[in-house]
Order: sequence, then C-alpha cells, then structure tokens
Amino acid sequence: MSTHAPLAGLLLIAAALPAADYVDVRLLGGSAPGIAGARDHDDDDTIDIDSRLGGTMSLHVVYVNAVPGKIGWCVGGGLFARSHDGRNDAKDEVRVGAAGLEATGGMVFRPTHRFHLEAPAATISLGGSRVEVEGDKTGDGGYSAIDVHAGAYYSFGEKGVQLGAVFGIGLFSANTEDDATDHDITFYGAEPWLQLALGWRF
Repeated sequence: MSTHAPLAGLLLIAAALPAADYVDVRLLGGSAPGIAGARDHDDDDTIDIDSRLGGTMSLHVVYVNAVPGKIGWCVGGGLFARSHDGRNDAKDEVRVGAAGLEATGGMVFRPTHRFHLEAPAATISLGGSRVEVEGDKTGDGGYSAIDVHAGAYYSFGEKGVQLGAVFGIGLFSANTEDDATDHDITFYGAEPWLQLALGWRF
C-alpha cells in the first residue's frame, strides 16, 4: 500500500467539503433615518425638527466565514455617503449630509451554498457632516452612527452576482458648528431603515 494513499484521501475529502470562506463586494442603497431634532449646546436649547426619510449608499467589502448548515461570522468595511432630512418650525427643509468610513460585522447562518443570513449584525460609521437649510450650507463638523441590522443574501453560483436585502435600526449624531452664530449644534435621529444590495461574491 502506498504511503501517499492516506494523504491523497485527505486531499480528496478536503476538496469535497463546501467552501467556507468568501469575499463579497456589495453596493448597498436605501433609506436612512430622518432628523428627529437638534441641540444647541451654547444656548442649552432643543430645536424641534419634523423627521423626513433620508437616503444612503455604501460600498462594502465583507469577508464571510460560514459552512453550509452551520453558524459562522463576517467582518468588513467600506465607504458611505448619506443624507438625513427634516423640516424645522419655519417649514424650512433641513438636510445633514455625511460621508466617511464604516466597519461592519456579525453572525452568519448559511442554510445552503448560495443563501445566507447575517444576523445579528452591526455597522459603525464615522466621517464628516455638512448641514444645509433650504439648500444653503449653514455648518459642518463630525459625524457618527451605529446601526443594528439583519440581512438576507442570495448568490447566483458559488461565485458571481449576489442580491440582498437588509433591514435595520439606525442612530446618528452630527456635531456641527453653525456658520452664522458659531454655536455648537448636534443633529440627531433614530429610525428603522431598509436597504437593497447588489454585489459580487469572489
């Protein structure tokens, strides 16, 4: 009996096992929380804002580790651009635009080769913000957000096009300096959102 037989057998078994590791590149787009209010820290005053649905777009690279039928994990990150909208007491349209970097990760359940769920999962976003009232810039500053979400993804083949849908709840804060008054103002909001994903599995 050849001494190479056991090694060859192990290689055949390994080749027959389903792949557990993938890299997904995803473009996500959908809704974002509106502006629920603002806080003027210099006047110690709260500004009421009527929330309006915002929008977001992200480009993520995500490493997925999950064997079919078992629980795994995922981690990744990318770039985002986002808008949070609202209307103040004067009926002026208020928008907080933000862009920056984000990191994401969570648990994965992969019932089949092509379909998997990511839940629970979370994304942290950090970047810069710009505030506009009726289209005119009124201030800029920093931005942070945290989202808790669950996503379902289907890949057309072991590697290839991937479609997905993600539902979550997001909380954001934009700390800005008003151009006219030099006051420090924090805009904030928290609402559910829905995004769709188009990607490629490598």
